[in-house]
Amino acid sequence: MNPPTPIKCPKCGDHSGIVSHGKRHAVYPVGCLVIGGFLIATLHQASSPTDFECIACGAKFGIRSFIAKLCLGIILLLVLWIITTVVSVFIHH
Repeated sequence: MNPPTPIKCPKCGDHSGIVSHGKRHAVYPVGCLVIGGFLIATLHQASSPTDFECIACGAKFGIRSFIAKLCLGIILLLVLWIITTVVSVFIHH
């Protein structure tokens, strides 16, 4: 297995002074859980990026892991499926 690559600042390219601030939505809003249901809320939470800050230049940026990108893709596919289903119901009636 390859060792993880160091995170580089997209603005200045520094990789030694990067500070992680954790997931973007650490405390999840309950309204999203009620409206979207447990599955959508879980996928949305997992798809959020991890926020970082560069000490050298002060830039703040977020990076999504592979799992976060995968969960975001699943959410997009679900939304497209729902839209397609609703449109097809209206077209056939």
